[in-house]
Amino acid sequence: MDKKTIDYKLLFAVYLLVIFGMVMISSVSVYSSYTFTNQEENSYFLVRNIAHILISTVLLFAIVKLDYKKLVKFSPVVMWMWILSLISVLLFWKIINWARWWLDIPILPFAIQPAEFVKVWVIIFLAYLFWRKIKNAWDFKYWFLPYIVTMFLVLWLIWMQPDFGSILVIAPVSWIIFFVAWGNFKHLLLLIASWILLLVWVYNAWKYDPSAWEERPAFWYIYDRFNSFLWTEEDETKKSDIQYQQDQAVIAIWTWWLSWVWFWNSVQKFWYIPEVQWDFIYSVYIEELGFVWGLFLLFMYFYIAFRGLQIYRYSKDDFARYYAIWVSSRILLQAFVNISVNLKLLPNTGITLPFISYWGSSLMSLMIAVWFLLSISKNTENTPVSLNRKGRGSIDTSVFMIR
Repeated sequence: MDKKTIDYKLLFAVYLLVIFGMVMISSVSVYSSYTFTNQEENSYFLVRNIAHILISTVLLFAIVKLDYKKLVKFSPVVMWMWILSLISVLLFWKIINWARWWLDIPILPFAIQPAEFVKVWVIIFLAYLFWRKIKNAWDFKYWFLPYIVTMFLVLWLIWMQPDFGSILVIAPVSWIIFFVAWGNFKHLLLLIASWILLLVWVYNAWKYDPSAWEERPAFWYIYDRFNSFLWTEEDETKKSDIQYQQDQAVIAIWTWWLSWVWFWNSVQKFWYIPEVQWDFIYSVYIEELGFVWGLFLLFMYFYIAFRGLQIYRYSKDDFARYYAIWVSSRILLQAFVNISVNLKLLPNTGITLPFISYWGSSLMSLMIAVWFLLSISKNTENTPVSLNRKGRGSIDTSVFMIR
């Protein structure tokens, strides 16, 4: 990596996926657009996807020119602004598909989902927090307590929307940055144990009587989706209703075994998989292009994560390394969960396929996260930076190095 030059390989890889995702949306969203707009147009989602990409591209030129060291000093202020936006969602939400995740902003032609942008800024803030308090890495008051208070406030506000899918991304990735930042290993185990207990509590606390549909709790869909994996054959009819989308996704994926229908020729996109442009675009991707292209998509995600880890290896300050690990982890985690849902290996989570799915806020937040990483890549060294520093805890982060 050359000093003062952004990682153009990372930039090219991201835009390759973004453009490929735009092509896929042009294929899979025709029928959805036609029905969503009451037969008025068939390019509704494609036009907005292009708008999201153009806005993100404009932000690219602004962000990569910034000195990230100066920008991160304002991360606590920006973090509070996004926390206020989460509170605003609870007060002035816009409901789309029963979920109250969106805010309408007059100057934008579309609604935004603040939780997606919080995924970026909460880690920037945590990286800044850990960077500033690195000397107290094993201290409960100066290290663990600020971390847990911030995460509790953010996750609780997202919980109230409710948006469990965002929680599934933010919480595990925050553990990773906690681990990389030389945090107390016992504190990390405490976090993981608390999360497991939370999942068990959610599953048991949100049970409801199907006959009292109007009185169902906020997270009823989580209980149904997880429980569908445990129901017996006697409950197959109810199970099939809940897993309908996943069943149709599996059908689409295995269609490639008989023939590749090629672009724009998918059958499952015609409402067999409702609103396929969101969570289940991967299944139609395989149906139209075949399994080999599905492997290529996986390769691209690993390659983007590899570029992020290279920036981690060559970065000369702790904040840059924390952030590089987070971007790589989030992209891989989000891709793994989405593809696993399409393959019916995990319950439906509502998590999008990075850079491919139509989900404006998710796409823009991911691109902004990468642009910030590109800004960091300008300040990398020409040789790998040694990470074996004494006195910051017993965790050896050299295991993350690319050899």
